[in-house]
Amino acid sequence: MSRRGWVLFAVMSVVWGIPYLLIKVAVDEVSVPVLVFARTAVGAAVLLPAALYGGRSRGILRHRRPLAAFATIEIIVPGWLLSDAT
Repeated sequence: MSRRGWVLFAVMSVVWGIPYLLIKVAVDEVSVPVLVFARTAVGAAVLLPAALYGGRSRGILRHRRPLAAFATIEIIVPGWLLSDAT
């Protein structure tokens, strides 16, 4: 692998690993439900305006139940389990 590849791999490893380190630190100071809510709220605050601005919000209301189930299964539960496991 090239030097550039190794540097990009190292940068991606740090970027990918920092949230898990911060979860471990945050669990010592904040309760798990508050931490999971805060992470989910930050994600929604970033992504929802982008969806609204891009005109991609039409299908949200029609598919709100599957979307809520997906968010629970793929975002909230893993966040809760990761926070509780550290």
